[in-house]
Amino acid sequence: MATTKGAQLQWNSSLFLRLFAIVSLILSFGTFATGEDKVLTFDEAVGKGNALYCLMSNTQERAEAYMQTWKPGASVASPWTDYSSLATWGWVKSAPDRYEEGTYAHVLDKYITNSLQMPTSGGVPVKHVQDVAVRVNGIFYPRSGGNYANVYYPSSGLLVADENFGPEKTAPKIGEDGLPYVKLKQWSDVAFLNWQQECSATGASVSNLKAVIRFSISNTDSGNIIAQVTGGETIGGGKKPMVFEAGNSNFNALLGTPNGSGVARLLINHKAQMGLKTIASISLFRSNDPLGGDPVTNMGFEIVEYSPS
Repeated sequence: MATTKGAQLQWNSSLFLRLFAIVSLILSFGTFATGEDKVLTFDEAVGKGNALYCLMSNTQERAEAYMQTWKPGASVASPWTDYSSLATWGWVKSAPDRYEEGTYAHVLDKYITNSLQMPTSGGVPVKHVQDVAVRVNGIFYPRSGGNYANVYYPSSGLLVADENFGPEKTAPKIGEDGLPYVKLKQWSDVAFLNWQQECSATGASVSNLKAVIRFSISNTDSGNIIAQVTGGETIGGGKKPMVFEAGNSNFNALLGTPNGSGVARLLINHKAQMGLKTIASISLFRSNDPLGGDPVTNMGFEIVEYSPS
C-alpha cells in the first residue's frame, strides 16, 4: 500500500491544545467516557477523530512532547509490550474450539479479496477472557469476564476484530463497588500483544499491519454516527463498500467512534513496535453473519505507512 505524506500539522496552535483535551483520557489508557446517558454527537466524533488522526500522523517524539503540554506525565506509548502481561492480569486464552465463528473468511471474502486484495487464508482466531481475579503489587483486581475475540492474519497484514467487550462493559458492578479494573484492559493493547505473538510465530513483521476490519458494529454511538455519515444511503457489500478518505469530516467522525478510536489507539500507542502508521480510509460494508444471523454492518480501516513532511 502507498505511503502517505503528511499534511502540515500545526501542533502549536490553540486548536490542537483543545483537541488534546478530547483525547487525554484515551492516551492515559482509560476509556473515552461520554457519560452513561450521554450520546456521542457528530461534532464530538469529528473533533475526537481529528485529534486521533493528528496523533497517528506524527513521530513518537512529537506526539509525546505535545502530550506533555496538555497532560504532564502521561505517555503516548503503551506500557504493554510483553505477551506474558496477559497472564499477569488474569487474561486466559480460550481453547480453539470455543471460538466457533472461525476465521470469517467465508463471509468477508468479497471485501478481503476485492477491496483489500488479500488472500483469505492464514487467519488465526484467538479469544482471551479476563477470567481470573489477580493480585498485582499488593492490589486485588476482581475477575470481570471481559473478553476479546479477534482473527489475526500476520502474513497478509490483516486483523479482524470480532466480539470485543472490555471489563467495564461486562462487569460494571466492579466500578460501582469502588473496586479497580485490571490495568491491562483496552482492546488495542490486547490486540497488539496477540498480533505481536502471531507475527513472531509466523516470522512476519509486526509492522506489517495493513488493514483492520471491525466486524458487526453493535456499539450504539458508532451506529448513530454511521447513520449520520451515510445519510440514509444503502451500504453496499464487500465488492462495493462506501469509502471515506482521510481529510474530511465524515472520515473524522467515523474515526472518532468507539470502534474507530480503538484502531487509532492501536497505532498511536505502539509506534515503537509498529512504526509510524496512519489510517488512509475507512470503509463501510455489509456482510452475512457467520452463524446464520441477519446481515451486519462492518467497518474497514486501510492502514498505510506515514512519512513525516
